Amino acid sequence: MSLPQVQIKHVELPSKINVFYRESGPSNALVILLLHGFPSSSHQYRNLIPILASKYHVIAPDLPGFGFSSVPSTLAFEYTFAIFDYGAPTGLGEFWDPIKQFWASDNTPADREKLGAALLSYEATKWQYEEGTREPSSIAPESHTLDYALLQRPGNSDVATGSFPGL
Repeated sequence: MSLPQVQIKHVELPSKINVFYRESGPSNALVILLLHGFPSSSHQYRNLIPILASKYHVIAPDLPGFGFSSVPSTLAFEYTFAIFDYGAPTGLGEFWDPIKQFWASDNTPADREKLGAALLSYEATKWQYEEGTREPSSIAPESHTLDYALLQRPGNSDVATGSFPGL
């Protein structure tokens, strides 16, 4: 039995933001929407989508500023946590210490730069994939490497340091 093909698509929103997404499965089936967390993208679901698509219509977007979706300016786009996972600070302990320090800071450009350097580093991205994993050697290196590379796009540091609650 062959698995359904995953289609790679883009849609331009009225705000001129280009959203990348993966889609597969029968168009008349129940829809499953797969939303990623920070710092990943729909890439994390690349192996799951074909399996689910044998019974469901699956859509997995890259949220604005992540994966292959555009990085809109924080001046032109309101980043919110209305649909985003923000439960990680509860379970990831000291990883979030730089963010907590930032919240307590004066929110200067230097404070933002320091947070961006910590949050968007290769080590931090890789750590989020490996922390708590029994077999880190089973994690495909392209996952965290791709996320890291895409997080380095111009504007992403401003987005990452400007969209936390309380700012």
